[in-house]
Amino acid sequence: MGVHKIKFALNGKVALSDYITSLVWSPSGEFLAASSASGEMQVWRSHGNSIQDFQTLSELTDKAIDCMAFCHDGKFFAATGQDGRVRVWQFGNADRFSSYQTIDCHSKHPSVWIDRLAWHPSSYLLAFNLGRQVQIWDVENEKMMALLDFTESTVSDLAWCPDGLLLSVGGKNMVKSWHSKDWLQLPTVLEITGASEAVAWSNDGKYLASGNQDNSITLAEGSNDPWLLTGFPSKIRQLVWSDVLTKHGTPLLAVASANGVAVWIKEKYQEHWQCWLLDLHKEMVRAIAFEPNSLLLATTSDDGCFYLWHEAVELAQILKQDVAFCNLAWHPQGNRLAIGSESGEIFIYSNQTV
Repeated sequence: MGVHKIKFALNGKVALSDYITSLVWSPSGEFLAASSASGEMQVWRSHGNSIQDFQTLSELTDKAIDCMAFCHDGKFFAATGQDGRVRVWQFGNADRFSSYQTIDCHSKHPSVWIDRLAWHPSSYLLAFNLGRQVQIWDVENEKMMALLDFTESTVSDLAWCPDGLLLSVGGKNMVKSWHSKDWLQLPTVLEITGASEAVAWSNDGKYLASGNQDNSITLAEGSNDPWLLTGFPSKIRQLVWSDVLTKHGTPLLAVASANGVAVWIKEKYQEHWQCWLLDLHKEMVRAIAFEPNSLLLATTSDDGCFYLWHEAVELAQILKQDVAFCNLAWHPQGNRLAIGSESGEIFIYSNQTV
């Protein structure tokens, strides 16, 4: 395979004390937040190509933080995890993140472990899992808007449709999509084989994908019969869509399974999806992501390798660290990304291509 030249260089490194569980940039790209398996949360501020210490939101605890997210305009930041509480901060006039509210689910659900949350794409509604339910919380007005019963199993993942009209929730044998204009309306149901592991909408809102524990993907377009994509070596760990379309007028779908990445495309006028395999990683692929407004795909794994793939096809650059990578996050303007490791380091790379 030829190498399409792109040059990303290491610009800095920061660290927490344990496995990096979540890594997110604010919508403006001004802040980078990271959390660890030991409950730490730290925010850094971006200065040029480097980042500098800004604010500690949580010190070491015995409860892991599993997920974090900024709302659409960066006004609020939310985090949750093993302690069953969703904490929300607001970025205010004092140029700091200040505690805004805590949604305490632990008192009513002592054994709950919240590991999925997602902001509505254009409002301050926050969705998060509670065992076999999903709670919809209005952050600005500090009230619950809905409690959705999945019933069939615990909730494994959730994702808003890009227009915010649907919230899709994965679990055993199905993905249910509730209507945000009327939470009491019965959800539409996408039946799947096995259990859903990951749920993702394409950025144009046309396709809904479910990565399943039985080594398959269920892919739906509106009310048409869904496609079943098979042949993966293990369960689907992650799936991501490109936010730009190919020349065929469809986005790319990249899928991580075992130590490989499969990329799927539906060509113009064709009924079926075609795929190719990116198989250079020697160990488990832990994180994949497309650069914003680009088809450049980044992949990382336990082998400490970080690969960049031009148009998700041709190898563009190989970078390596003596660590096991576990997640990554592109800067919203692209050309920079942060990569987290199992030992707590966070590496900041930027594009130096002339």
